[in-house]
Amino acid sequence: VIHWLEGENITYENHEDGVEPGHFENNPQLAALFDVVATSADRNGRRYVAAVQGKDLPIYGVQFHPEKIRYMNNSAIPWRPGHFTHVPKTEEARDAADLLARFVVSEARTSRH
Repeated sequence: VIHWLEGENITYENHEDGVEPGHFENNPQLAALFDVVATSADRNGRRYVAAVQGKDLPIYGVQFHPEKIRYMNNSAIPWRPGHFTHVPKTEEARDAADLLARFVVSEARTSRH
């Protein structure tokens, strides 16, 4: 799965305003709380922080849409005439999204609340 995430387009990303890795690392509050575990490039080619995890707490965040791999069809975008969604639908994309979902569920199950 790591190989797929590193080298193939298997995540749905539709952003232009992600936090650049340098900005994240230079923010003492963010850097103290989270480790950057993945970066990606937006549709303009600018690098941004794609995934973080808490250093001391089980807090995770992603700046992409794993849920759309399974649950959104590619279609026209009504507010952007001539543009279509580009949700990857490969087996690798589904496997990676499912693995992330299983991880989130397993982390939630560790909660005593």
